[in-house]
Amino acid sequence: MSLVSQTNTSIPSETERIVKASFPNGTALVNLRDELGPLFHDEEFSDLYSWKGAEGISPAHLATVIVLQFAEGLTDRQAANMVRSRIDWKYLLGVPLDYAGFNYSVLSEFRSRLLSKNAMEHLFEIPLAKMKTHGLVRARGHQRSDSTHVLAAVATLNRIELVGETLRHTLNQIAIVAPRWLSSWTPEAWFDRYRVRVEEARLPTSKGAREKMVQNIGQDGFRLLEEIAQADSPEYIRSLPAIEILQRVWKEQFVRVQDDDAEANWRVEWRPAEAILPGEGMINSPYDPEAHFSRKGKISWVGYKVHLTESCDDDLPHLITHVETAAADQSDDQVLSKIHDSLAKKGLLPLEHLVDGGYIDVENVLYGRQLGVEVVGPMRPNTSWQAKAQTGYDIAHFVVDWKAQTVTCPQGNRSRFFSSSTDKQGDETITVRFHQNDCAACPARELCTRAVSGPRGLRFQPQEKHETLQQTRLEQQDPSFKERYKKRAGVEGTISQSTRTFEVRRTRYIGDAKTRLQHLATASALNIARLADWFIGSTRSQTRVSAFAELAPLLVC
Repeated sequence: MSLVSQTNTSIPSETERIVKASFPNGTALVNLRDELGPLFHDEEFSDLYSWKGAEGISPAHLATVIVLQFAEGLTDRQAANMVRSRIDWKYLLGVPLDYAGFNYSVLSEFRSRLLSKNAMEHLFEIPLAKMKTHGLVRARGHQRSDSTHVLAAVATLNRIELVGETLRHTLNQIAIVAPRWLSSWTPEAWFDRYRVRVEEARLPTSKGAREKMVQNIGQDGFRLLEEIAQADSPEYIRSLPAIEILQRVWKEQFVRVQDDDAEANWRVEWRPAEAILPGEGMINSPYDPEAHFSRKGKISWVGYKVHLTESCDDDLPHLITHVETAAADQSDDQVLSKIHDSLAKKGLLPLEHLVDGGYIDVENVLYGRQLGVEVVGPMRPNTSWQAKAQTGYDIAHFVVDWKAQTVTCPQGNRSRFFSSSTDKQGDETITVRFHQNDCAACPARELCTRAVSGPRGLRFQPQEKHETLQQTRLEQQDPSFKERYKKRAGVEGTISQSTRTFEVRRTRYIGDAKTRLQHLATASALNIARLADWFIGSTRSQTRVSAFAELAPLLVC
């Protein structure tokens, strides 16, 4: 399919006349077009198309419709109908009133084109760059970030349902590409076991029956893998994604146990909970192997996590500057450096970045300083009993002489042992111990250690990290820090708006890439909604107060 530019920066005169007559005060989309012009231009998608082939529908129009689709929570069919029926959509697109639009299936095809060319970012970055050009978002300002969980578009399965549905899914995929080979050896009992979805069948209630079912499913899965490995099996079957999923799930969930010395006599058992592979990367559904399980506080889910970063300068609209779709089990502090790198590429690094404690660690603070970004947030507190008691001697009470490699305790005693070691991950740790005699005779021993007779020992990070950690913990005790940090709370409203109005908490699609496309389009939609309010001078809403709570001042009077 070829690209012939169809973008017209001018609006047809008849479209403009009718819209202005119908909406003399404008609408959100009308005002957006008047202030920003078209959201996209065809030339910006030239890397997605060939120079030859049939002429395609304007990618600028399709990208705009996709953003509007997520702004209003529409299906593909509904969005295509809106192009034909909504005159404010026609005004934003810059098309005649009699423009007939396109078949709704084109939207899915365009999203697939974006995915195949790894160009999902266009939906978000192109409008954002336009907003930056118009001075609506600035570099070296103030920004804030937060994350929320995203539910995958799959059912939550227990272990029995997971393995049963994984095997059934694999059999279905093989039946499509190699039906004769599969039917030539498949035991008749399998057709009864895997005919319907496992969660739709009535699972056994007794423990013995459940164990028997698990053993049957496990043995059937191993039998299928052995048949696929045979030299006479069709080679193309082994490249099916479902086969890799089956292999991974069986490795994560099962172990094979021999009953005696005979190699043929073996049974299948659940892998013990303590022997299960680490949670990172474990498959929770055969239909979306990239959706992982995670837990945060009282919330547990299977899916993903989305990180939203927004500008928060008082004199400008608060716009999303970056969207990061991450694995559900990836901690927030692992993502912050990626956010900063992405903001640097688009020339939107902030001077001050407000985040919650989940993002804060020494490495992120130091990396932010390298980029000229001050990361502001509560550093994780010292969890030692001395720090919790607030009367004990925690590590902040000890003075480190890095040049002499000695540490002085609050009572004036110097350490006798100072050693540096590096773990497998390459992280350096300093280990310090004091003299036995000094600690034994110390009048403040109860404030320092709970050891019966041993001396006090310390373990801390190298100089730059250690000093940064102590300095940051000290600074956040100042009342001015708390006043400054209040600004971060506004991002909670952004999370609320994105989940309640733009449905970001549940993905429409399967897989990380498609989920990321949804988040990028949603972020553009959210920016459009905020700009529409900004252009008409609408004030930002304050935290909602219930009708009952509003009575409190009246009662005082």
